[in-house]
Amino acid sequence: MTRTIRRALLAGLFAVACTGCDARVPESLEILSGTLSWARGQWQRATVSFLRVADNAADAQIRDYALYGLASTYLAEEEYDAALSRLASVSSAADARVRASALYQAGIIAFRREEFAKASDLFRSSLEIDGQSLDAKINLELSRRSERNARRSQSRSRSSVSEGRDATQSERLIFDLVRRKENDQWKNREAAATGSAVADH
Repeated sequence: MTRTIRRALLAGLFAVACTGCDARVPESLEILSGTLSWARGQWQRATVSFLRVADNAADAQIRDYALYGLASTYLAEEEYDAALSRLASVSSAADARVRASALYQAGIIAFRREEFAKASDLFRSSLEIDGQSLDAKINLELSRRSERNARRSQSRSRSSVSEGRDATQSERLIFDLVRRKENDQWKNREAAATGSAVADH
């Protein structure tokens, strides 16, 4: 998680904890525990904390924070499919920062999978929600550049492959032509040898 995402998560947790609603406090503290474990690189503890809340939270807002935290943990462990599954579960009514961050994390996964066009779309969508995210702006530009570079290398490899095909086709044509000439010469020698043998008798 970037510093911005951590701050957003902690601010949301603080706001939820300060509402005075008794049912939310234990869940908020569990998310806070998961966030602290995540920051320390204790992935298993973070996963357990976020899972407890994601599976049992009655409040949709708290559940969205837990889902996002769980997805971030999976992303840190490079479990991309699990992370995407949890990111897809974040509600469209979630806090704007959570939605923007979820799109950003999905963009990171697409970029790591070298799906640069998809990554660009996800970073752009994240910026539409949170236009101040410097990380999303930087990664959008990196995705666009990577996409252009990938297209260039594909076009180069295609042109070299077609040149290779042309070269092998040319070689085959020359080989066939040489073989025909040799066959013609062989036939001419046989015909000449047969003609001289008939003349000898």
